[in-house]
Formats: sequence, structure tokens, C-alpha cells
Amino acid sequence: MTAPASAPLGSGAMFDPIAHHYDLLNRLMTLGLDQRWRDRLVAALGVQSGLIADIAVGTADVAIRAAQMYPGLSVVGVDPSGQMLAVGQEKLMAHKLAQRVQLKLGIAEALPLIDASVLGAVTAFGLRNFSDRARGLAEMRRITKSGGKVAALEIGRPSGPLAPVIAVYTRLFVPVLGALISGPKQYRYLVDSAAAFPKAREVVAMFEAAGLVDVSATVLGLGAVHLFVGRVP
Repeated sequence: MTAPASAPLGSGAMFDPIAHHYDLLNRLMTLGLDQRWRDRLVAALGVQSGLIADIAVGTADVAIRAAQMYPGLSVVGVDPSGQMLAVGQEKLMAHKLAQRVQLKLGIAEALPLIDASVLGAVTAFGLRNFSDRARGLAEMRRITKSGGKVAALEIGRPSGPLAPVIAVYTRLFVPVLGALISGPKQYRYLVDSAAAFPKAREVVAMFEAAGLVDVSATVLGLGAVHLFVGRVP
């Protein structure tokens, strides 16, 4: 199944048709390491009870993991794809977490949440899909209480001795699987958006421009991903 021709790249409409295959695609593209990275993302907030937000929540992987890691934590997730949210809701029911995780339809650039309503906000591989990254980060800062953190997990550039191996896997194996699972148009967008994502220092600058302080960028997965964290002053 492919997205309608009119669906903008990176939009909720583009992700709707691949919602039921999205989790599998993530596992294959990351050799299953994405789950470990998501744990690091949640832990980076330093919040073990209260309410946090997951922006571009998708199929609720991060939200579910956050609730499992910390029984005192509740999550509100926002995503522009109705189908991704539907899959996420099914997963919440299966994990008996529907009472602690609420999913809302919306976009990062105009979050349907009030000012300073959460203790922290995260996004996993969602920043590259924001139509306006500066606005999206500003919104994440707006909804987060003073002293809370905003964190993002995003694609990086592999480095070190295993970089060539990762490159071969990414260029030869993943494209075939990705196209078969998600469709050529959607997969090509995912690959291109990852390749075009700004360098770590540029993302740090974006966080700072959004009014966040003490911004850090941590390399994970041999440079394949970065974990960005900033604090609301």
C-alpha cells in the first residue's frame, strides 16, 4: 500500500499506510538496537513519576517503554498520523497501559497541550519529520515545566572501525527490506531524510535557539544516532 500522491513527505498522511509495518521496519533498520536507544531517551529526562510528553509518538514505542520503566509515570503522546495512533492504541490495550498513556492527534508545531503542563518532553526519530524544527522544539519547550528537560533521539553518521560495515548494511541490505515492507516512496523518504539531517552541532544550536540551556549531544550506536538533551531554564 502506498500513500496518496497528494500526501506531503513526512506528513501524517504519508505514515498512515505503513503504520502496521513501522515497528518491524525500525527493528530491521537498527538491528533491534532502537529499543535500547529509546530507553536511554526516557532515562535522560530524569523523571520517574508525573506526566511527560512524547511528540511524534507514532506507534507508542517510547510511551509504552516509559510507562514500563517507571510505574509512577504517565505519558501524553501526540502524532499527526491517525493510523499510527490506532496501532499505538492497540499496543497500549495489549500492555494494559491505556489508563496511563493518552494519545492525541496533532502536530509538533502546534501541540494540543497547555503551557508548562509536563515534566519533560521527548521525540524519537521525529525531529527530522517536523515541518518546522525550530517551531517544534519551541513548542516542546513551551509545554515543559521550568527545570524540565527536552530530549530527542535522532539519526547520526556512523563512525569508528565498524562504520564501513554499517554503511554496507545500510546501503545494500536495508534498502531492499525497507522498500518491500514500507513501499519505495515512504522508504526513500526515510532514507533521504536521515541522510539530510543536520550535523550534531547544528541540532545543539537549534535547541539553544529554542531557549533550552545545558544542551548536550551524546553519541550512541557507533555514531549511528545522537541523543540530544536540553533543560528548560
